[in-house]
Amino acid sequence: MLVVLVLMGGAAHAQEDELKFEHLTIDDGLSQNKINCIYQDSRGFMWFGTNEGLNKYDGYEFTIFGKDSNSTASLSDDWIQCIFEDSRGNLWIGTGVGGLNLYDRSNNRFFHFSDDSGSAPRISSSNVRCIIEDAEGYIWLSTGGGIDRIDTRNNTVTTYIPPHMRNSHFENDNLNVLFEDSRQELWFGTRGDGLIRFNRKTARFTYFRHDPADTHSISDNDILAIFEDSAGRLWIGTYNGGINLFDPLTERFSSYAPLPKIQENLTVQSILDNGHGKLWVGTRNGLFLFDPTELSFNHYFHDPHNPYSLNQDNIWSIYKDKNGDFWFGTKGGINFLNSANMPFVHYRADSRNNRHLNNKHINTIYEDRLGDIWFGTEGGGINRLNRKSGLYTYYMHSPQNPHSIGSNSISAIVEDDDGNLWVGTHQGGLNFFNRKTQRFSNYTSRLNMEHKFTSINTLFKDNKGDIWIGIGQSRGLYKYHFREKVFRRIILDSNNRTPSFSCIYQDKEGYIWAGTNINRFYKIDPVTLEYESFRIPGGTENTIIMNILEDKHDNLWLGTQGNGLIYFNTKDKSFRRYSKKDGLANKHALGILLDDNDNLWVATYNGLSRFDTKTKKFKNYYKGNGLQGNQFTSACLKTRSGELFFGGINGATAFYPDNIIDDSSLPPVVLTDFKIFNKSVKIGGENPILKKNIEDAREINLSYKHSVFTFTYAALDFSSSNKTQYAYMMEGFENDWNYVGKRRFATYTNLNPGNYTFKVKAAKNPGAWDNPVTSVMITVAPPFWEEWWFRMILALIFFLAVWHFVDYQKQKRNLLKATALANLTQLKLLRNQMNPHFLLNALSAIRALVLIDKNQAWHSVSELSDYFRYVLQNYNKVGAYLKDEIQAAKNYINIQSLLIESLDISFDVDDAALECIVPAFLFQPLIENAAKYGDTDESGALRIEVSSTFRSGVLTIDICNTGRLGTIAPPAAGQAHGNSIVNIKKRLDIMFRDYFTFELQQKDGMVHALIVIDYANSGFEKKLPLKVIHEKANSLVT
Repeated sequence: MLVVLVLMGGAAHAQEDELKFEHLTIDDGLSQNKINCIYQDSRGFMWFGTNEGLNKYDGYEFTIFGKDSNSTASLSDDWIQCIFEDSRGNLWIGTGVGGLNLYDRSNNRFFHFSDDSGSAPRISSSNVRCIIEDAEGYIWLSTGGGIDRIDTRNNTVTTYIPPHMRNSHFENDNLNVLFEDSRQELWFGTRGDGLIRFNRKTARFTYFRHDPADTHSISDNDILAIFEDSAGRLWIGTYNGGINLFDPLTERFSSYAPLPKIQENLTVQSILDNGHGKLWVGTRNGLFLFDPTELSFNHYFHDPHNPYSLNQDNIWSIYKDKNGDFWFGTKGGINFLNSANMPFVHYRADSRNNRHLNNKHINTIYEDRLGDIWFGTEGGGINRLNRKSGLYTYYMHSPQNPHSIGSNSISAIVEDDDGNLWVGTHQGGLNFFNRKTQRFSNYTSRLNMEHKFTSINTLFKDNKGDIWIGIGQSRGLYKYHFREKVFRRIILDSNNRTPSFSCIYQDKEGYIWAGTNINRFYKIDPVTLEYESFRIPGGTENTIIMNILEDKHDNLWLGTQGNGLIYFNTKDKSFRRYSKKDGLANKHALGILLDDNDNLWVATYNGLSRFDTKTKKFKNYYKGNGLQGNQFTSACLKTRSGELFFGGINGATAFYPDNIIDDSSLPPVVLTDFKIFNKSVKIGGENPILKKNIEDAREINLSYKHSVFTFTYAALDFSSSNKTQYAYMMEGFENDWNYVGKRRFATYTNLNPGNYTFKVKAAKNPGAWDNPVTSVMITVAPPFWEEWWFRMILALIFFLAVWHFVDYQKQKRNLLKATALANLTQLKLLRNQMNPHFLLNALSAIRALVLIDKNQAWHSVSELSDYFRYVLQNYNKVGAYLKDEIQAAKNYINIQSLLIESLDISFDVDDAALECIVPAFLFQPLIENAAKYGDTDESGALRIEVSSTFRSGVLTIDICNTGRLGTIAPPAAGQAHGNSIVNIKKRLDIMFRDYFTFELQQKDGMVHALIVIDYANSGFEKKLPLKVIHEKANSLVT
């Protein structure tokens, strides 16, 4: 085994190689901190598998999926080992003991596949370690029972068992990892049996195992990771042999491992390309960045004193998202590395070693002729960084050492033409540093009282090698003539108070520009010392000019404390002020640098601003982008290589401007939740509001009762989630967008019924709103009383009401007529029956009958009494039961039979007809007419037959007598209502309208009075209580 042991760069690598990790743990909503696997789906969501559930992340919140014993739609197991999305958008989840899960996004449920014989299709083991999709669209699983190929087109599983597993029944013989390379070859990493290459056509397994006698064999048989880089090289991570490179031509391995050779360094659990020709290598001893060209490892590990270090050293998984950002899964949670932040290098303070600054507050930064960077701190003296070794040398004041620097508060550093340094301090005066002797000399004690100064604000070396000195405490401006070794005071504005000079700059023409603390700056001829004074309009008398810079157009830019960024046109002496309202990050413009692309970089108290001098637009960067912090000082430096340094209160930030790639685009915003009355709406159910997941919803139908509803949303850009701005609108309700900053929800109340479209969009930077818009149709149904169909019903009801009212009035009139006719009939009957002739004849007949048959006479008296009682009781009644009419008719006939000889009458009535309701006194007039106008038959008898049937809803009444139709006399002249036949017909018409017929027919020697009533269609209920009919009639009459 040939193992190349590489010195670990973490022991000596420069601080600029440090990375800033962001962390997500259970405190942020994770279900557990041990991250087994990481995946980003096609929609942009991040998924994390833990030992306690599946986590879905939208950049702000976690949604946790776990096993629910009461639901078959939940995950089959909480131990999540792998996550994969196939080309059709199906999300597959492999678990430790619950088999394979397929996530149905739309319905938010899981389908299960396991080795249980009852499940279909069946997989080889419920321990699923890895999932991939090959070039042909097959899903492959590595499990504790072998290798499974799933054909999703016909839902079948084909299992391949490697030889080393065929006679084994132990779960630890499972396959750790599965990979398909660019040549479409499948590779399997085993636990203890080496690396396997699988030929899918021949189903042949080729093993690569460690051979102690072969230095080119794989370094270990326990394979944990397989990865192919952009060059097509196959890298294998092992448990005890570091990382291996496989040569497919020779089928030999080369092994690499960082020093020291300890188990934690040799256990490679994950490998991923960093996108720049290097490999991320995750081990049990932190994260390594391996350079295959230089054969070097840079080590990144947990540092309890560095909040931006890894939060735990056991790296289980590494993932690169669509934005190029990296996610590292550890036992301590998720570590996120923003690739856009990587160009920003943070020089931080850590007093424990000499690889960091000893003080975090940076007042000044300087590059010497050797390329070393000198940091002047507030309290830590000078920190010199050797950029080759990455080590610092600290120069601090020591009261016991007269050759130490005069103060630890460093304000300015400049290198003279001899390579020695001049250092300005606060309360320590001007210090000279001899490079050869490494000793400081304090010039304050060497000067006479006239030139004595203890606080230096700024130093500047001009093109002649002379050093200009800006003094604090209103002591003015001095020039040190380097060749003459003489200090001279520069007298400016002798009539005004002496200012403190805060910054000095020399333009291309050689003029010196000096800024002060009284809102003034001076243009000075360094030879004649003639000067010109300028005052910044709009500034206060206490405005401090912090920095002066000349652009390629010979104009000046001035950074001020409190008055923003000032542009000064040197030709027409005009000013223009840029402030926060123009896009500057803060009103305090402190450090100013111009990059090689003519962009101006401005350090402020709230971030770093880049100003495009062509478009006059600002782009701001903050701590979240990788800066040392948001608050900067005036310390700034542009190195000879074009690298920019800015100092702050938490160290320094350095970067090459060309490495800052701005991407203002965002993925579409996704809807993450939909709530009604602040409660999340569930999918499905009876009358579902959401038929599918809100992510997939394109339309939502609401009732008017859903008067308060809320959308939550997120732009799935994890590198800028803390800066993303949102805007939304409800089209159909609003005409303009609501720009709501970082707020991620929109609530609407009491929308009128109608159709709407909810729209939402996002922007990384202010004003950059040209990103895709996400929308969903909203339909708010009106209350039923506002529905068109309800209005139609109301109109119909109104129409029917009018119709019924008209019909009611008509019925009222008809009932009045019917009542009048009934009264007329009853009065006529009473008159006819109560006249003395009828009554005397009836009584005479009964008296004669008494002599013959007393019982019959008594019966006749009873019948006469019943008859008159019926007449009197039904006076003023409209209808009567047919059975009562028949009985009254029989009583009447029995009385008439005492007076009329040879009267033969018969009744034939169906039982079904007896309960029918007919006009009162219907039968008697017809029988009376039959008796009055009928003829006797050949036997000499007047025969009358009464019959009635009720069949299929039709009532038939037939009263016939012997005789001829023509014998019926016409109605008497002047009769108000016609004869009894007309009277009957009118009363039938009132009750049954068009659903009856009344005819007089001559048939077979008999005259028939035939009445046919269509009860079924007349609307007149046969069973309607007679009392109701009488009450209705009486109410109409009265």
